[in-house]
Amino acid sequence: MLDTSTNANSYSRRADWLSAVGQHSQFAIALLDSATLAVREANAAFTEVMGTPTVEGRRLCDLFVDFDEAMQERLYHRHLLRPILRDIYQLEGGDWQFLDEPIVVAVRGSQVRYVEFWLRSQDLKVERIDPDLDEFVDIDFAQWLSEETISSQFWEEKIRWSNYRVTGQLLWEGLDITAREQVQRLMAWAIAQNSFVEPQAFAKLGEQLRSLFRASGHLLVSVSDNRARILFDWQGELQEDETLPLDILEGSHFRRAAESHRIWNVPNLERDCPTELEELLLEAGVRSLLIIPLWRESIHNEQDLSSLWLGCIAVVSDRADRFDRLDADRAQSLVPALKVPFRRTAPESFARIHPALEGRFLQEAERRSFGLSPEPIICSDVYPLYAALRMGDFERDRDLAIRADLLKQFSLALGVVEAAMLEPQAGFIGQLAIDLQLYADRLSREMKTEDEIGALDYLKQHFEVYCDYFRQCSAQTASALEAYEAACANEHRSVMQGRDRYDRSAEAIQERLRLTWEQHQLKMQEILPHYCHLEQENGISAQLYIGASIQARFSLFHLHSLRYEHLRAICNCARAAMEIRDRLDIPLEVSHLVLVQNTTLDLVYDEKSQKMVEIRDLAGSSTKLRETRSEIIKKHIDRAKDTKENLPIARPGMLTLVYSTPDEWTEYHQYLRYLVREGSIGCKIDSGSVESLQGITGLKYARVPVLPADSSGVKEE
Repeated sequence: MLDTSTNANSYSRRADWLSAVGQHSQFAIALLDSATLAVREANAAFTEVMGTPTVEGRRLCDLFVDFDEAMQERLYHRHLLRPILRDIYQLEGGDWQFLDEPIVVAVRGSQVRYVEFWLRSQDLKVERIDPDLDEFVDIDFAQWLSEETISSQFWEEKIRWSNYRVTGQLLWEGLDITAREQVQRLMAWAIAQNSFVEPQAFAKLGEQLRSLFRASGHLLVSVSDNRARILFDWQGELQEDETLPLDILEGSHFRRAAESHRIWNVPNLERDCPTELEELLLEAGVRSLLIIPLWRESIHNEQDLSSLWLGCIAVVSDRADRFDRLDADRAQSLVPALKVPFRRTAPESFARIHPALEGRFLQEAERRSFGLSPEPIICSDVYPLYAALRMGDFERDRDLAIRADLLKQFSLALGVVEAAMLEPQAGFIGQLAIDLQLYADRLSREMKTEDEIGALDYLKQHFEVYCDYFRQCSAQTASALEAYEAACANEHRSVMQGRDRYDRSAEAIQERLRLTWEQHQLKMQEILPHYCHLEQENGISAQLYIGASIQARFSLFHLHSLRYEHLRAICNCARAAMEIRDRLDIPLEVSHLVLVQNTTLDLVYDEKSQKMVEIRDLAGSSTKLRETRSEIIKKHIDRAKDTKENLPIARPGMLTLVYSTPDEWTEYHQYLRYLVREGSIGCKIDSGSVESLQGITGLKYARVPVLPADSSGVKEE
């Protein structure tokens, strides 16, 4: 341990100077104890930066959060090297530049503050306690001093610190660089982000902006395709996240900021609130805001605002006149870094990006952010895999539920009318009863598309208009009317029991199918990343595409592995539907169909539908057209019938393969053998030809039963 003593006269002179001059300095200044680096005396700037008036006796490592005792000791030892060589060996040479390098630290406290400081150790005096103990006896100082730099680590390890007595004072000088450091850290963080609109990134952005600008909240406007996505955070709480037409910003401060190409300060929003957007902010409590418009550097002479304007970021405050010229300068310095995530963010039309295609979309977004003309996003030579999992005859089953509800409602209405037939006006009421019964009889025989609405309109016009009268009739009539009204007490004002049971059952099966599919989709993505588009309507339909243009590692092995895993996923979905079926109010059946396609095609991103759509090369032409054959097949295949018996090829609880060529059947027959081994399907195969689908012929099918999950393996044929 170092032996230290304080030179009283030296300290007194320093303290007098600090009191007379140092208190007026904008530099934070402190005199430190030469042994502990504890504060002996400090000026007002020092206590202000530290956020507390009581700093005497506190060490540097106590004042800063990222400056521990080990760091403090290393810094102290580095500053003792020069006085040791000077006072013990009378050596003044060497390169001591490293002692003048500032250190940046964060101040310990509730508020974020950063300080840049230096230690001045020129007044330290050192003497050796045991003069005979010389750890440098074998060092050639003349040769050492000729070197360009000093290796402090070498000396720190060699010196016996306990053999030295230190006197004098250490001078600490520092500057509050909070704003500068916050700007630099915010810039470094922003450059590393892919987007600001993700919830975590938006929240982190706001946290840093609020601290830097003493703000109450922040707002982000992202512009793309003549639309503006607006996110508004107020005091750490997300208030708005909405995408609106770009015209909504017409006349607003945000539009003015964009057109001015400069930082835009709104000192008092109450006095200048031009549009509904500003009124929304005013109602939330905003009184002033500072807007940072962000533009892409364009290589074209385009005048369209939406093609050049990336968006803007604004900091907002609950106080008027909160932001000044210094804030505007800091905001301007952030512009280059804040642009980066906006450029990396895919345009609004790219909002639904599948992870397997994200890289390709981000590349195109980057191109467009620099003003380059849009290029189509194409994935060439990909193999399609399609599956449709449908719940029975959806229209028929739901029509039956609707019919049951309507007949129940007519029955309740007849109960009211029949109870009222004991009244004096029984002649007219009797005719009402006959009309209601005739209408109900017709519904029981047949139901037309328009009957769901028409039957309810009939009841309103020929029965419900008399409900006030029926309430005044006998207690039996009033009771029957109460039963009718109770059964219709919902937003539709009609009996919904059958439809509710059907909808609950259908939703339960559809949700179970979706969850089961998504679980297996994770496994399939592990084989090789691929594009998957899932649609949910009367079950689910899943379209997969795999190829080298999506994942460069693609090979024939990956294709076959994915096709087999695809069938396994369908079988597990079928088993999940079987398992839940018997627990539902209405035991709906599900059929499972796979369309086999061994011909590659190309995908192109359609920005209107926001989906990847199929295109195929035309022989002898450089143009490409939307693939229609595949679309026609997928649209009609789940209702297709066989040519022999004119019955649907897709059957409940069965897996149906539809294919075109012998090679496709040979490959998929192999997969079916594997599924039989696993006990997923039965070994009996029904096969045949598919009827013409909108002029498309030559399709064949093979159908196998899916076995319940508790089935044991089945022997192969």
